[in-house]
Amino acid sequence: MKKNHHKTHVDENANNPEKALESEVREEVLLEERPPEEVISVLEKQVEEEKAKYLRFYAEFENYKRMASREKEEIIRRSGEDLIKELLPTFDNLETALKHATGEPTGLSQGVE
Repeated sequence: MKKNHHKTHVDENANNPEKALESEVREEVLLEERPPEEVISVLEKQVEEEKAKYLRFYAEFENYKRMASREKEEIIRRSGEDLIKELLPTFDNLETALKHATGEPTGLSQGVE
C-alpha cells in the first residue's frame, strides 16, 4: 500500500505554483495506479481537509469583518469625542465673552450669540 504524500507536497509547494502543479500531476498518476475504492477514500479525505480549511478561513474572515466594524465604530466615536474636547474651550470663551458684554448689543456680541 502506497502512502499518500499529497498534503506534504501541497504544504511544501504552496508558494510555488509550478511545483504545486507538478506535485498534483504526480499524485494523479499515483492515484491511477490504486484500486478505485482506495482512490475514492483518498479523494474523500482530501475533500474533508479542503472543507475544514474553507470553514476555518471563513470563520477567520467573519471574525476579521466583526473586528474591522468595531474598530471603525470606535474610530468614529473617538473622533467625535476629540472634536468636542477641542471645541469646548472655544465655547467656554464665547460664553464668557457674552457674560462680560455690557450695554447696547454690538455686532460682535450679536455674532457671538
